[in-house]
Amino acid sequence: MSAEITSMAVSLDLSDKQYGNGTNSFTSISCKWGENDTPTLDEVMDRGIDLYFTAWQNILVNRTATSQMTVADFKIAIGSGIARIEKVKQILNKIKSMNTDEVLGMVRTEKAKVESKG
Repeated sequence: MSAEITSMAVSLDLSDKQYGNGTNSFTSISCKWGENDTPTLDEVMDRGIDLYFTAWQNILVNRTATSQMTVADFKIAIGSGIARIEKVKQILNKIKSMNTDEVLGMVRTEKAKVESKG
């Protein structure tokens, strides 16, 4: 039995709520590969990251357009988002060349860093 990826969807729900007050934003975005396209796992992961970031940007654009977010805050958030997405892509590229033990060691190290920050 073989499996083939033909499409992908990302749904994102962001909430800024306390005790039922605040904002809630939702978006869903999808892509479909052509009939003769057979994406590699790397292509699927890259497209998934890009779809997530596009969904996130869409929510921020809508929040800015409806005055739930200032243009200045929007620019800061987009800049931070771009930097984070690039970091994620760099880590994924690094992982591609590692064996399982190296990946697990890297995950443990990163987890310890996060936990030490409290």
